[in-house]
Amino acid sequence: MKKWCALFAMSTYVVSVDCMELTKGNLYVHSRRNNGVFIISSNVEKIASNCFAWNSDVKSVKFEQGSQLECIDDYAFANSSIGLLFLPGGLEKLGRNSFYYCVKLRHVRFNMSTNLPIMPPEAFFGSGLISIVIPDSVQHIYHSCFGSCVQLRGVKFGKDSQLRTIGESAFAESGLTEFHCPRSVTGIDNDCFSECTRLKLFTFESDSQLRYLGSGVFRGTSIEEITIPDGISSLNYYLFENCSKLKTVLFSPNSTLGYMGTEAFVGSSIEKIAIPDSVKVIGFGCFSKCTSLTEVIFTQNSQLERIYQSSFDGSGLQGLVLPFGAKVIPDICYFSIIKYETLYADSAERSL
Repeated sequence: MKKWCALFAMSTYVVSVDCMELTKGNLYVHSRRNNGVFIISSNVEKIASNCFAWNSDVKSVKFEQGSQLECIDDYAFANSSIGLLFLPGGLEKLGRNSFYYCVKLRHVRFNMSTNLPIMPPEAFFGSGLISIVIPDSVQHIYHSCFGSCVQLRGVKFGKDSQLRTIGESAFAESGLTEFHCPRSVTGIDNDCFSECTRLKLFTFESDSQLRYLGSGVFRGTSIEEITIPDGISSLNYYLFENCSKLKTVLFSPNSTLGYMGTEAFVGSSIEKIAIPDSVKVIGFGCFSKCTSLTEVIFTQNSQLERIYQSSFDGSGLQGLVLPFGAKVIPDICYFSIIKYETLYADSAERSL
């Protein structure tokens, strides 16, 4: 049988346990007579699933010096009233949905010596986080981890961040205002920052290792300008859909971009764009409804092979001069018919 003793000191409720796993069952007896502050004894190695879940009494959890805590399991604090948390350096596992809908949770502090490898799915989904510093050890942020954190304004990474991937909808519908992507990130999955309506600034390092941007990653954000890393070979569909503030998209001369996808910029406010020479295909409706777009630039070295009739449908363009050899692919055209001209071709004009 597990042994317990309880010590009351001022407004702090101290929980001392002889067992190494803290569970909802062995916590419940003590959870009704405290003032909201739990101090967990150093020998606790695991906080089990649902331990503090739906607990309206818990306001803060602190750990004794020398804490041996290694694991906070799934749903451990879900829907609780916790507002502040300092996590010890030995933490190696954070369970999925561990702080799910903790709407009063404003601050989580990780010990920067932690070896925590991942931020799991929906770990902080719908919480009240204002800001967070991601430990350098984290390599993956999984889907919806910070989704719907409407109070979240900033996420910071150390200069030695090992982050590799950011999962689907990881920050979707959050309150982020800016995001500086670590150079180590190689992939950002679908809808990662979708509908972050306050997100105005998004930057990549000049030596970014990014190779993949999923569909709808920046959909509905307020980004005004962005530079696409050299390693990106395709812009997936709906990437910048309805980015009403987006005016400028830049590429370097070393861009490897080959494909600009279906409706990648649909409904954005882009005004002018220089298409990288490496682009071979501009997809269906790629710049459709871009009413502010009045200039598209190709160079003589352009490798463009195919462009769809609807690629610039409903944009501000009246006509477009294409590189020699590019073919216009007929498709459904809803808003306008653009006059295409072929650059350096024997037949000067191709009209649809």
